[in-house]
Amino acid sequence: MLTRALIWFAAFATGMGASAASAEQPEANDTPTVRPFRIGACVGLGPECPMAGAKAEVSSTYVGASFSGNTEIQAVSVKAYPISFFDAASTTRLFVNYAAPLFYNNIFDPGTQGIGLGADLQFLESKRLLVQPTVMVQRTCAIEFTIVESPGGGSGPGRTCSVRPAGSISVMAAF
Repeated sequence: MLTRALIWFAAFATGMGASAASAEQPEANDTPTVRPFRIGACVGLGPECPMAGAKAEVSSTYVGASFSGNTEIQAVSVKAYPISFFDAASTTRLFVNYAAPLFYNNIFDPGTQGIGLGADLQFLESKRLLVQPTVMVQRTCAIEFTIVESPGGGSGPGRTCSVRPAGSISVMAAF
């Protein structure tokens, strides 16, 4: 029973569970809609792509994950494609994502994270060129240490949180 459930889940997550009707219809273009491996560059200000850097991504029909960064800061993002297209003529896939930096420095404080919406825009007949704009809401909570200069005083942590818009754009080659 558990084995059957795991096989069903794996087929669902990778998109192999497409309906038999769509499998029987001849497609106008045999180029796959989902190319699972992507490598490229991104620029932005937010937790998905901090500043500018390289980006690598793995994606299936319904879920994906990416790693981006430069020598200063790196970030990880997970994605869900709630509306997945099985049509090979499709050039757009919408997603929701959650992102957070892996390591922190003066650019992002601990507690930075974001949630947003984006799209995979596929170009060329082979769909190997991918442009990925993302709009996010970023929440940052910084820990501040306040020094009180008085006898018997000391320092204590404080927490300041802010919410602001963020976003990025990526250009990647898909394989």
